[in-house]
Amino acid sequence: MSIKKFLETASALEIDVEGNTLRGEPRTFASGSAGWYLGGKILMKIGDHEIWAQLGCNVVIPGSNAWKK
Repeated sequence: MSIKKFLETASALEIDVEGNTLRGEPRTFASGSAGWYLGGKILMKIGDHEIWAQLGCNVVIPGSNAWKK
């Protein structure tokens, strides 16, 4: 695999957290690794209250920083 091939062919990643769908496009990180970043504000129910929370999620492919650019 190469970074270029990954970025061209990998699909967006979607995750559901407490009924909130977050979507992240394939990307590279400052470390040189490849993966996805998903983030945003999500509404969560805690007991009788609804609160906003900030969520950030990195999904990194181990060893991808050694792939050809």
